[in-house]
Amino acid sequence: MSIDRPYYRSQNQNGVPKGKVRYNIDCCPVEYKRLRKTVVCLPSRIDGVYRELIEEFRRQHQIDIEISQGHTFFQISDEFLKWYRALNRSKAQNEQAQKSIALFREFFADIPLDEIKRTMIDDFIVWRRHQKIRGGGVVSDGTINHDIAILSKFFSYCIEREHYAGANPAFGKKLKERNHRTFILNKGQLLELLNKAEGQLYTAVILALGAGLRRGEILGLEWDEVDLERGEIRLDPQRTKSRKARTIPLSAFVREHLAHLRELDPFGKRVLNIRRDKFRCDWERLRSRLSFREIHGLQLRFHDLRRHFGQGLRTAGVNLGDISAFLGHSSVAITESRYAMYGGADGWEKVGKIDNIIPFREKKTS
Repeated sequence: MSIDRPYYRSQNQNGVPKGKVRYNIDCCPVEYKRLRKTVVCLPSRIDGVYRELIEEFRRQHQIDIEISQGHTFFQISDEFLKWYRALNRSKAQNEQAQKSIALFREFFADIPLDEIKRTMIDDFIVWRRHQKIRGGGVVSDGTINHDIAILSKFFSYCIEREHYAGANPAFGKKLKERNHRTFILNKGQLLELLNKAEGQLYTAVILALGAGLRRGEILGLEWDEVDLERGEIRLDPQRTKSRKARTIPLSAFVREHLAHLRELDPFGKRVLNIRRDKFRCDWERLRSRLSFREIHGLQLRFHDLRRHFGQGLRTAGVNLGDISAFLGHSSVAITESRYAMYGGADGWEKVGKIDNIIPFREKKTS
């Protein structure tokens, strides 16, 4: 039904107080913007109510136009990074945000905010996929999702401060990740890794394999967070990915190794004194010397050592809830799907019961 008038009497008058009428308003007071609204008022008031709604609608959309046309990506991205750093994020998170914003500035240039559309974010994802990383590989879906998460935070920041009018264009743009890596090392490979790792890198390998720490947590670990007497590491919530405090009990070997390091440097602040770029170079050098640098098409990553910690505990019979707490995951589901995918210590006993169900030994012999 075409609308010839800006408002008209509704066919539904149920529940309307005596003397008043329900009206439907349907018009386009701003180009490409349509106002649809239902009001209940006295018949003598409908003209005034209609004019008030039109004025408010036009004023609001004029503000939206001024907001969106008054800011560019460059202007707000600098402001956003200052705000992000003020949230007391970890050093690694701040560096990630700065790197992601630099990538978006390279791709979007100094574009007005209102010109950034969802299709442009799809174009960014394609552009990011074709970039090369250290070692000649391609950018992973997880890395791209980190960038999209920062962009989503950026637009949420702009919307809250009325720099941007509209819905968050980065919402729902994350890629479906393939996080099911099965890079589990056997005993011989573990011994080779431990024998070839040297110096501070050896300590980093031990903390990943024996305590499940992330690379950033290892590089930033301070002696104040290590309780050698109780045999545990207590991470401050500002240092963890989940922003929650975490306590990791130490095995006897890891505890002894850290105690030995403390004796060598009784007044040091950090457990490791190594820059991130130096650590990456040392890890690449070690990885190039390993006989198992690649297994089943997967390259060994430092983060795989943390996965090995989780699976190793489950194989030893530790319950998933405890493993999830030690790893600092937000849910047990993440632990089970990505870090402890295989059954526990009683797996052989459980699966062995299949012999009582299927008559393997009673097969016919010729």
